[in-house]
Parts: sequence; C-alpha cells; structure tokens
Amino acid sequence: MVRIVLGIVGILAAVGVVALGAGFLAVENTVGALDPAARASIPGSVRFDADERDYTVSFNVRRPESLVNDARCTIIHPDEQVTRIRGDRQNVSLHGETIGEFEGRGGPTTVDCTFVERDLDNVAARIVVTPQREWIRTIGFVLIAAGVAGILAAVALIVFGVRARSRPA
Repeated sequence: MVRIVLGIVGILAAVGVVALGAGFLAVENTVGALDPAARASIPGSVRFDADERDYTVSFNVRRPESLVNDARCTIIHPDEQVTRIRGDRQNVSLHGETIGEFEGRGGPTTVDCTFVERDLDNVAARIVVTPQREWIRTIGFVLIAAGVAGILAAVALIVFGVRARSRPA
C-alpha cells in the first residue's frame, strides 16, 4: 500500500515539475520581449547588429494560432546568406507567440517578415527579435525531463505496489 501512495504522490510532484519546466520556457520568451535586440511591424523588416548566438522571432503579444502559422520571415545574415523561418514549422513553439528561431552570425542582420494567404491591408502586428537565454531554456528542458522520469518512476512504484498486494500471503 505504501508503494501505491508514494507512486500517486510522486506522479503529482512530477507533473508539478513538468509544469515548472514549461513555465521556464514561457518565461524565457517573455523576458526576451522585455529587452529585444530589435522590434518591427509585420509585414515589414528590421535591421540590427546580431551577435553570434541564437535568436527568437516572436509576436510581442499572443496572437491566434492561424496568424502565427501564416507568418514567414526571411533572415539575411552579414555574409548575405539567407535563412527562412515559418510560424507553422518550429522545433520549439510557444503557442500564439513564436514564429521561429535562427542562429546569429555576428554583424548587420535583416529580418523581413510577412503573412501568406492574408489580405495584408487588413492585418498588422508587432514582432520582436530576442536573443535566447540558453540557461533558462536548459533549466526548463531539464525540469521537463526530470518530471517525465519522475512520472515513469512513480508509475513503476504503483505497478509494483499493486503486484505486491495481489500476491497471496
């Protein structure tokens, strides 16, 4: 019986750890919006001096997911190479806010964004280009991984507890 109770308590605690990790990922984007490398309107473009680090392009406030999915940005790096990001194709997404990520290459960088399949006369939004705070992201992902591991361990405790209870004495 003790294993079952510990397993249930463990699941509740692990879910809390996963939620805390997700909170860290959300805070990373919010903190970045407070001190962005650049601000712009979409459709439109902005030029800024990028460092050699990762950047996130996001809306300054939450937008409908359909609008995020229609957002497209072209990044022109100092060496004239081009990176394209799409709101509907992201590795890590904060729903209703992020459009995508790119790796800064140090120097003048242009971010040009627009919407596809939209009447551009009737839609406008503000975006921010923010440097990623890797330590906040790392903590978030570690907490999520620890929470998932905790859930698995708690489930194992419950299974072993049920098996031990069902054995004849």
